[in-house]
Amino acid sequence: MSATRYLEIAERLSAELAECARGTRVASEAEIARRFGVGRAAARAAVQELERRFVVRRTQGAGTFVNRRIDYVISRSVPPSWSATIAAAGATPRALVKSVRPRTSPR
Repeated sequence: MSATRYLEIAERLSAELAECARGTRVASEAEIARRFGVGRAAARAAVQELERRFVVRRTQGAGTFVNRRIDYVISRSVPPSWSATIAAAGATPRALVKSVRPRTSPR
């Protein structure tokens, strides 16, 4: 096995996952290793490479899922919007008030 075999696997998986919807479950490391005929270490390295590229996100105990990178654009024509960025990531923007302390005005 060449030292860059995991990069070849990552490239192929990246191309396949580009056509999947965000949140789609990705095959396990063991399944990837069987599919490509490599050891578990190479499969793990390929998935870690995809995670580094923001192609997938891993959640301990839940699995690996297709991810989409969300760019936070700030320019003269596009004002910054936290809410729009959160919505584009697939979540619901909300604010949570943790505590309130009344204050008197110093006169």
